[in-house]
Amino acid sequence: MAAWAATRVVALPGQAFARPGRWRLFVLRHAGALAAIGLLTLALGLALAYASLAGLLPVWLSAVGAIGCHLTTEEPMAGKLLQDALTIDPVAMNITSRVSAGCRLQGDLVFEGGLLVEGELHGQIRVNGRLIVWTGGRVTGRIKVMGDTYLFGHLGSDGGGPADSQLECQGMACVSRSGVSTGTLMARRLQVYEGAQLKGPFRTLVAGDQLPVLRDAIDPDR
Repeated sequence: MAAWAATRVVALPGQAFARPGRWRLFVLRHAGALAAIGLLTLALGLALAYASLAGLLPVWLSAVGAIGCHLTTEEPMAGKLLQDALTIDPVAMNITSRVSAGCRLQGDLVFEGGLLVEGELHGQIRVNGRLIVWTGGRVTGRIKVMGDTYLFGHLGSDGGGPADSQLECQGMACVSRSGVSTGTLMARRLQVYEGAQLKGPFRTLVAGDQLPVLRDAIDPDR
């Protein structure tokens, strides 16, 4: 009755009162919810547009659909909990550089922001952010990562020894079930998922650890 009274108009002679239609009543009663849905749709559209312009939309979409397959363990048994799934969001993680699949980059390189490797990267490398080595990607040489590292691909060369490739991670290193390391892996924290292959040495770093081979190889002022 309140809605009817609010929308009633005075009838002219020979006319009946005008009643609002069902659609109009629905809009009036649910205006707040419809506005919230509209804002969420707009925000999602802007996020997808930004990701598309940054060249990261395919990676973001594939991550949403496939990351759980990489990092989720078998079905939980009685008394056991499923391991936490790892979500990779290149936009939120500030991934600003990318080595595409089929490309090979080599040299003394410094990356500002995060780095996604889908191809091959070799040399004296410093990443001032997070490093993601995607499935099929490979990193070799001396690598220093100032953020977290996510290994879905390979660290080190096939048939190479631990001294051929060394990665120092100042954050947490996550090795997925598809990850393979034949080099030396060092990190502040290390998380290894079932199925990961750590063929080379690995250890966790503690406060005050100094690694001259990595510190001297990469100019810290660059």
